[in-house]
Amino acid sequence: MKIGDRLKKIRRIKGLSQQELADHSGVKRSTVAKIERDDQRPPLDFLISFATLCNMTLDDLIDINNEDEETSYVEEEKPSYGGGASKEFNVFQSIQDLANSQDPFEKTAISQKLTRAIGELMEENAKLKTELIEWLKSGKS
Repeated sequence: MKIGDRLKKIRRIKGLSQQELADHSGVKRSTVAKIERDDQRPPLDFLISFATLCNMTLDDLIDINNEDEETSYVEEEKPSYGGGASKEFNVFQSIQDLANSQDPFEKTAISQKLTRAIGELMEENAKLKTELIEWLKSGKS
């Protein structure tokens, strides 16, 4: 789903008119209409204002976590392959997606997804390192 469609859907779910959103965000109603039609990219201050009004985070507003497949702005998740390599594959795939994307919103979403995946790998690595040190200290071989 395109960002304009997503924002329109959220606005309607929250029971807001375009004018109410415009008044709260400090833009004209016609600007809200253009954003919802994807004729204009939403400025960051507009997105922050919209998210605040709707009691949402920016991540939730643009759905960078891709949890709601019907309303996701980010492309469908790439398949992950089992075992320990799945996270590494997802990092590699995200790097490829980032390199191929021309859309700044998508690039931001992919970058944040990539940051989370790398963080998870670093945590997993630290945990394995700790376990290995403990195993070596125990004298079991």
